[in-house]
Amino acid sequence: MNDPKSLKVPPHDISAEKSVLGSLLLDKDAFIKIGDILHGDDFYFENNAIIYQTIEDLFNKRKPIDLLTLASLITRCSWPATKRKWERRPSAATSRRFRPRLTCISML
Repeated sequence: MNDPKSLKVPPHDISAEKSVLGSLLLDKDAFIKIGDILHGDDFYFENNAIIYQTIEDLFNKRKPIDLLTLASLITRCSWPATKRKWERRPSAATSRRFRPRLTCISML
């Protein structure tokens, strides 16, 4: 029989992940503020990790971090649904608000 510990889902927060990603697209300086603390493997959901890593790659290559550039690079995500959800995010400040939460959750 399966060990109950192996069936536990690690802590995660989809809203925090999406808010951080959305804010990175809204604020061109947001990655500077969180890039040294938050990493792709801090994301629980694979699609969000792929998006974050793509943003990080764009930043490191000094390329624009915008929806059009990002969309052209990502082929493995369910992009239209993700795009619609990001467009409803309130502000770029959410990256700073959720950064500690995602970092803490990823360490658990």
